[in-house]
Amino acid sequence: MNLKNWLISILNRVRSFICSTEGSEISNIEILYIKNIDHVFFNLNKELSETKDKTTIYRKIGDAVIKVFDCDEVDIYVWDQEKEGLVLDDFFLKDRQAVVMPYNFMPLSFFPKIKEIIKIDENIVDGWNILIDEDDSYSNIFDFASSLIGPFYEKKKFRGVMFAIWRNEKIKFTDHEMKIFNSILNYLSNALTQSVLYNEVMSLAVIDTLTGLYNRRFFDEALKREYERAKRYNRNLSLVIFDINDFKYINDNFGHLTGDKVLREISRIIKENIRSIDIPVRYGGDELVLILPETSFFDTKLIVNKIRKKLKEWSATSPIDGFNGEVTISAGWADINEVKTPEALIELADERMYEDKKAYKEKKAQIREDSLSNLG
Repeated sequence: MNLKNWLISILNRVRSFICSTEGSEISNIEILYIKNIDHVFFNLNKELSETKDKTTIYRKIGDAVIKVFDCDEVDIYVWDQEKEGLVLDDFFLKDRQAVVMPYNFMPLSFFPKIKEIIKIDENIVDGWNILIDEDDSYSNIFDFASSLIGPFYEKKKFRGVMFAIWRNEKIKFTDHEMKIFNSILNYLSNALTQSVLYNEVMSLAVIDTLTGLYNRRFFDEALKREYERAKRYNRNLSLVIFDINDFKYINDNFGHLTGDKVLREISRIIKENIRSIDIPVRYGGDELVLILPETSFFDTKLIVNKIRKKLKEWSATSPIDGFNGEVTISAGWADINEVKTPEALIELADERMYEDKKAYKEKKAQIREDSLSNLG
């Protein structure tokens, strides 16, 4: 018998002994068993306090469960309200060679009792009692012999379910083992909550509150990062600068609240008509900027034209209370192949934006002059 099998046999004997003494005072063997996992909890607490990334949190938790319980697999599912079921978010295996893919989706019919905890505002539900029937019937649905199952939370709201799975080993779990499992679930809930809160705070630091776009502070770091990446891998990168035409006129004649609404609507239109990898920024005042990774000069022109078209449609059909004038924007853009520094990319796009604004003013002046001539 090798060392690993010997340790497993000892662990099962401890489990059997604990089960035979249920209801009695805690035994010395059980105390030793619990003490042996203290270092896992200590390390887990330390590691989780140092990370705010969800994927890393999952990995740390999965590793801890496998170490503590010597299970074959840990699956983490998140609740999808729209689909009414659990969607696989991540999974971890003790033996990477023996891959048995978990279900990608499990409907509510598998766990009808989840309905009871979706609206609970406190993460105090005993997951074992809520999700598992007394006859352990859930193990019959899946291709495994034993499992521990429990819910986890984000900001006191039900977020999902974690499985610890033994493929071939039938185990009678003790109350103490279930308490240990629930403790790990609490670690997961607390870590995810801290991650969400941290990201919310970070978002406030880099998001412009009026428009919902990134702010100038974020822009400086993002442009440098994207520029260096594009240069290193010989990829496209473009930058667009928008300026709202006659914005001062709108503010002076219709009020700053109306000006703010116009700025918000233009920002919304921009965000709704770009890709997830694009970076929209409120550069300052009424100047808005787009960083467009993997985008050529020609493709940038198509994006600008699309945004202008959507803005024109909105301006014609959705006027703001107290203001029904046409809203237009001037734009200038440049791509990475035209410049040698990030600063030069901004300068070239800015120069072209002012050329576009000059053309807009000249066209507007010509229209006014033609109108006066017609009146004469």
